[in-house]
Amino acid sequence: MRMDSRLDILRGSLQTFLLAIGLSYASLALPQEVGTPDSLATEPVTAAVVQLLAVGPGAEDKNRECAATGFLVNEEGYLLTNAHVIADARRCLAASPGTKIMAKLARPGARAAPAVSCDVVALDDLHDLALLKTERPLVFERGKGIFIYDENGKDYIESVSCFYCVSLGFSEERLVDAATRQLKTLPMYSSAIHRTVPPVMELTERLAALSPVK
Repeated sequence: MRMDSRLDILRGSLQTFLLAIGLSYASLALPQEVGTPDSLATEPVTAAVVQLLAVGPGAEDKNRECAATGFLVNEEGYLLTNAHVIADARRCLAASPGTKIMAKLARPGARAAPAVSCDVVALDDLHDLALLKTERPLVFERGKGIFIYDENGKDYIESVSCFYCVSLGFSEERLVDAATRQLKTLPMYSSAIHRTVPPVMELTERLAALSPVK
């Protein structure tokens, strides 16, 4: 059977499966043109490959891992994989209630890619197909003092100072004013090779005045 015929059959199966569960079909995970090996449109396939991983406790205090591959169906974060992959992953996660399958894009040459958890949306055991949906991250829009606010206006106490980067609180007006003044005057300059800038000199003098000198 020709490769283009097999791809047509696969596209037809995927389209039927996705339409049956009410999801629009987008062929991001398959080549758009098929011919000789040199003319294969491989970039859409590479960009859509997703690594799936489920990790749970195993025997002898060792983790049990289930790894597989999926394909990004569309920009909304829907992923397609095999139904037996979901079965294997659920066995790995059976002893860890609430734990989910993780997914990350497989980017060639990339050192690391962020992983996101997934929910199983639909299963088709007959055709060994499964559809997953990546969870949307919690989006924070602003901060004030010790609080941060998500896109719906819900407030959260940020108890780690954004990993010590906001130790004086979010949107501290004194810091905003000082940063604005400095950005308008001299945003940055090196203090190397016997050079300095007024804020560095001022800070040094204040620290010296506060430090006990014997």
